[in-house]
Amino acid sequence: MLHNYVSRWQNLQFKEYVENLPPKTVFSCVDFFENYNIKIQNEVQSMHWHNFQVTILVLIRYQPSLVLHDLINLDSSLIKEVHYFVLDDTSHDTLFVQHDFMLHWSHLQSQGCIPNNHIVWNDGCSS
Repeated sequence: MLHNYVSRWQNLQFKEYVENLPPKTVFSCVDFFENYNIKIQNEVQSMHWHNFQVTILVLIRYQPSLVLHDLINLDSSLIKEVHYFVLDDTSHDTLFVQHDFMLHWSHLQSQGCIPNNHIVWNDGCSS
């Protein structure tokens, strides 16, 4: 019961954040997968002992976009981009996350976007 309540509350908060993003604000949803196993779908028995793991960071970015139509109507829409960062080192280092955020910031600057605010939504994992 508690899980359902928290899930609904988080869903409402997420929708409210995304729908009411002020200009020059970036909203990112981040998830960090540790020790993701890469396996062959129909592996033969000798492949059973082969274990390859990676660390994956998924970053989904939302950003308001103002598009001018006919020089009169101003239509507000939302830009959504998905970024994947993969590392074959499974040390779960916070430096990996910092490096990914720096790459993301460089990507934003290359697009001519320099936000005033960056809201990060994550699952609260301590690692």
